[in-house]
Amino acid sequence: MTYQEYMSLLQTKVIDILNKGINPWQVEERARNGMSDRYYSGANALMLNISSLLFHNGDMRWYTLNQANKIGSHVRKGEKATPAYFFQNTIEKPKKDEDGNVIKDENGLIVYETQSIPPIFKVYYVFNARQLDPIPPRKDVKHDTTYDKELAETMLSNSPASINYVSNPNQVPSYRPGTDEITIPLKSFFLDETEFFSTAFHEMAHSTGAISRLARKIENPFGNEPYAIEELVAEITALSLCEDCNMKYTHTTSADYIASWLEAIKDPDFKLSSIYSAVTKAARFLEHPEDRTRLIAQARNNEDEILLFNGEKYLHVQRSYSDDEPWDYTIYDKDMKDLDGGRFGVDGMKTSDAIDGISQYHNLDSSIWKRVELSLLDIDVAPEKDKPIPEATPFSEIKESTAKNEYTSPVVRFTFSENYRVPIKKDMSIAEADKLIAALNEDTKKFGDTIKTSFIITFQLGGKEESCKGQYIIGRDSEELVEHISKVANYFLDNQKLQNAVKEKRGEKEFARILEEKQRTVDKYVPALSCHKDLDDQKERTEGLLDTLQNKRMTTVEREFIEYSKAILDWVDEQRNNLNSGKLVDMLNPPKLEDFQYIMPENAEAIKTVYISGPITSDPNYVENFKKAEESLSKAGYKAINPVELVKGKIPENMSAAETWRRAMEIDLEALRHSDAVVILDKKGLDSMGMDIETHLATRLDIPLVTLDHMLSWNRQDEKKADVPAKMKPQSRGTM
Repeated sequence: MTYQEYMSLLQTKVIDILNKGINPWQVEERARNGMSDRYYSGANALMLNISSLLFHNGDMRWYTLNQANKIGSHVRKGEKATPAYFFQNTIEKPKKDEDGNVIKDENGLIVYETQSIPPIFKVYYVFNARQLDPIPPRKDVKHDTTYDKELAETMLSNSPASINYVSNPNQVPSYRPGTDEITIPLKSFFLDETEFFSTAFHEMAHSTGAISRLARKIENPFGNEPYAIEELVAEITALSLCEDCNMKYTHTTSADYIASWLEAIKDPDFKLSSIYSAVTKAARFLEHPEDRTRLIAQARNNEDEILLFNGEKYLHVQRSYSDDEPWDYTIYDKDMKDLDGGRFGVDGMKTSDAIDGISQYHNLDSSIWKRVELSLLDIDVAPEKDKPIPEATPFSEIKESTAKNEYTSPVVRFTFSENYRVPIKKDMSIAEADKLIAALNEDTKKFGDTIKTSFIITFQLGGKEESCKGQYIIGRDSEELVEHISKVANYFLDNQKLQNAVKEKRGEKEFARILEEKQRTVDKYVPALSCHKDLDDQKERTEGLLDTLQNKRMTTVEREFIEYSKAILDWVDEQRNNLNSGKLVDMLNPPKLEDFQYIMPENAEAIKTVYISGPITSDPNYVENFKKAEESLSKAGYKAINPVELVKGKIPENMSAAETWRRAMEIDLEALRHSDAVVILDKKGLDSMGMDIETHLATRLDIPLVTLDHMLSWNRQDEKKADVPAKMKPQSRGTM
């Protein structure tokens, strides 16, 4: 059995036990060897914990076949062994001096050193005590329960993030990446010190994933796959640290956590081995501060692009995929103004070595670089340092926030559920609730199961806070939430027999109240919630489109879509505000794409000289394609620069292929610098190195990138005469 096969089997077992709502990392008693009483660790502990809990009544004692025979037992016929593995990549050897003599210390004892060896992976098989006959009697094992408080306190004092202790027992422990701060109640508010350290280690584990450290994806919405993966890493890292301190791990894990883990692990692309790799690095980072520089460098070496900041300057490094100089870099000031840049390195150079070399070349201290988000490349000014992350707005404050023109959408909250996969008292949008219900409906119908739930939707209508309560049986009810509310209300209004039964059971007064509520639901609540749902869908689609367009080298057509998308989002907010305040909404007339077509620079009529950019090496018909484009542009009244024709006769024939390419690029880029626009023949060709350099330079010089079709269909005379409609210039949203 290979390591990958072992981890695949383990992943299957993890899914089985999480389906039962059990956290296999957090158990009262850990798996141990029945003869030596030593606890298993790492993935072995997880494999044997699960097998003990699922198949052997929680008996945590395990034996090899030889050990079973030694104690006078034998494996019962038909019993299957459980695999465990042995892994080693280092060995302790006597340390020797330059002459090959073994070094001894002052007491005459041999000094040993750790040396790396080729990794050894071996699988062996063990049997649970319940699989043996006779079952071995339990020994009165007295494990040392004294935890290493000094080690725990040392790790706490060496926390990579600052720890803010608060005198509020209800404070939820958390780590905030924005401020790089852990918030946790005072130690006195915990049941005991082990509970305090367990919780602190969990949040410290999160802090190791900060962008300036091991750079994991740690800022994720509750319940999605990256969130679940990060929670697993933090949970197992904290458990590992507690084991090293001989301490029981007591951090509380809710059913919501287990459900989110289960969803992540079911993903076909998920690899449990990646979790344990991240755990190993995180635990090492916290327990051995002397290794942090090396671990950060390792994290950097896994990246093909990275952005660093030293308080005054930014350094952007990305792989150029050139064997001669494999790294492109740019240095910016703190306001993102381009200062310098170029290419650096030799074939095979690692990311961290490139950073060190570039820093040394420009007299910059490589030791103080801090990794920051690549998204900063897309904004004009560096963000404020230590700016706190805003708290989520409580729904009770929605009325006040609406008055301040902050647009709010309905909040769905499940108040009861028979299954842990439906999170209780968690706020979500109608769209999120519909997705959850749809996924669970699909699962429950496979097994002929149902899940009873209760919910409440809180929203604004006519400037007042309204709420709509109901019940939904997953596996029986199949429609979306708003449709379900409408169906239930209409069923009551149309069913005279049901009305008579309610009137008889509840009385006239209560019946009148219910009847009025159902009528109000149909007349007011459902139409408003349906509009909100449509706006949510429109916003999600538009934001998805924006995410695909927000790149550093946009053509004018892409700019059109961006301006159009911003206008759509403004329109969504406007209609949402109308719904909340009770005004009329206009769902039929959103902004139209044609109102934003062919947005060109303000001095667009001055575009006369255009440079043609397209793939050459990867296009066998490039000569013909460039020539056709040149003729079409010339016919449209432009002076077209064809780089294929431009270099003819200007490059000596005896030059090598690399020298020829470099010389051609020098000639072409000089012509591009003096053009008014760059016409792109093939957007897919941006994978071409030449096009990549050309479009990069054009973007830096604010030369517009235009597709050939766009350039030919744009009528400069009509555009010059026409006034630009006001809605072609929507007001910029603050978040864009």
